[in-house]
Amino acid sequence: MRPLIVAELVTLESITLLSAEIYDECGRLLQPVIVPVSGADACAAIMRDFAELHRIDTFDVWTSDRNLYVACLSEPGISAYIKHSSDTDSVRHTIERERDVFVDLYVPKPEQPVVIVESLPPLSAWRVWISKCLRVLLKRIEGDDKFEIYKD
Repeated sequence: MRPLIVAELVTLESITLLSAEIYDECGRLLQPVIVPVSGADACAAIMRDFAELHRIDTFDVWTSDRNLYVACLSEPGISAYIKHSSDTDSVRHTIERERDVFVDLYVPKPEQPVVIVESLPPLSAWRVWISKCLRVLLKRIEGDDKFEIYKD
């Protein structure tokens, strides 16, 4: 049996992710891969890079995405097979289980506008004196000054 990559393109809100699982000749899972991609054309090169990390030269690709299938056909050493979506559900479920994590990582959030607070000019002396008198009156009305000594 040749090494196998089961791959799907999954779209989350505004980003497209390549979700793939790499299996060796014995059918053991070597590595799950999830990376953002711009389109199906870049996916074949990404899958080849991950296969080379595991010293795999030629491999099969199972996918239910037609664009990914066409992109893999143009690459030498990659045998692409179009499968039913139930055969590739495992890679799609990998993303959907942790959907919130991928949305937080890859979907851009709108930036909050920076509000610049203008500093007010300093109060004149008579306004400072009036504000102190008003604060003393408010304290007396509220009853917070029962044991307080008035200081100017």
